[in-house]
Amino acid sequence: MNEGLGVVGGHAPSPPPPPPPHRTQGITDLPSPEEIAAAEGTADPWEELNQTGLPKVDPKDYEVVAHNVKMLQTLTEKKSSTETAIRRFDIEHLNIEHLNRLVSAIPPLRKYKIVELAGAGTQKYAYALDNGHIFSLFQSGYGGGLYDDLEWYAGIQDRQFKGLSSIDEPAIHDYGEVKISQKLSSYQGNYLKYVEMSGVIPLSMAPSQKLFAMGVKDARELDWEFQVIIQFVSNAYHDGALEDIKGTENRIEQVQYWWLNPSQAPFFEDLYGSVSDVRPDKLPRDDGMNLIKTIVRLVDRVGHPAALDDLHIGNFGMSIENPDEFVVIDI
Repeated sequence: MNEGLGVVGGHAPSPPPPPPPHRTQGITDLPSPEEIAAAEGTADPWEELNQTGLPKVDPKDYEVVAHNVKMLQTLTEKKSSTETAIRRFDIEHLNIEHLNRLVSAIPPLRKYKIVELAGAGTQKYAYALDNGHIFSLFQSGYGGGLYDDLEWYAGIQDRQFKGLSSIDEPAIHDYGEVKISQKLSSYQGNYLKYVEMSGVIPLSMAPSQKLFAMGVKDARELDWEFQVIIQFVSNAYHDGALEDIKGTENRIEQVQYWWLNPSQAPFFEDLYGSVSDVRPDKLPRDDGMNLIKTIVRLVDRVGHPAALDDLHIGNFGMSIENPDEFVVIDI
């Protein structure tokens, strides 16, 4: 036996297999979903995704959906901020296919492109769409068990259909919610809620001439003015001063009268030190009266003054039909 040749039993060994072709280290070395499926015997490589209940994106909707996913991933309220809707709603970890399917399940975001961010609060993000409407995305509000945001929008739409809509309410075109699988997110009950509205311009996007007429250059300058009036109306309800006054319009007139004559309000001495604590410096009288009207109607429609607890300048817009009328676009 010639050991130097590696011959065993008179037979030469089989030649070694050729080396595998060179592959660049990195993502190209990762198996595709199809390869994983073949190795694990899984029939559908997207089975886990399909189990979420989110349908695949219709090819005709893909351009709009992909655009809107990008907007949700990148638009922030401030240039220095990194807080996007995707991050706020705890779904930034999802891969692009998950996000595409999730956004595609929201009808307005299949049809219309997001143009810009109209405003952002602690709970919701509002966007301007290319059809001229405002689109709001959220997961929860501050109502708790006292009121429900979607029910509020549903009530507005119901009044529209009955011909009972009010100029201080937006026109509601669509609203709803999309269930997010617990595999994707455990935040706020696993629902992504939305509403599409029109007939209103958020004060954050109000024309400069309207803001100038209210004595400010920026809508944010009005926030303190609005907060003073919101608190005044809230005090009127919580103090019980309106309990014996029947009818929304009568309550509006009473609160407006107290606001013009603060010392005659039954809660004035207990809660305020002077008239200047009640009457803002910049907001014109007529705007203050209109704001009170809008706020009182909101409380009566929702059925609880808790609707005012998180109300601020970002929750308001102005009517396109009549710019002197304030519109609540979010609670």
